[in-house]
Amino acid sequence: MRRSEFAFIDFRDSAAGRQAKVQGSSLAVWEGILLVRSYSGEVSRVARHLRWPEHKVQGGVNYAEAVPEDIREALSENDSVNFDVLKRMAPHTFNFAARKGREG
Repeated sequence: MRRSEFAFIDFRDSAAGRQAKVQGSSLAVWEGILLVRSYSGEVSRVARHLRWPEHKVQGGVNYAEAVPEDIREALSENDSVNFDVLKRMAPHTFNFAARKGREG
């Protein structure tokens, strides 16, 4: 039913459960919201970043505004992942830090 209510949104099963995705992409709506937040809510800048039409990004924003509990839950799960969690999931993972490059 939600699929017919929101343009440019599909629902797909994933390892994390059923997720709202931006149609024609593998981007989950919550991931798009992270981008929108990083661009201070400027949908046009996110659209340029993704090389998408603005209305496609706006479709994700519209869904997030209408169903905020879905987005909050996904963002909370994302925030709860740290290196220790990743290490349990993928024992071959190692922690590293980027070094400053040489000037000159």
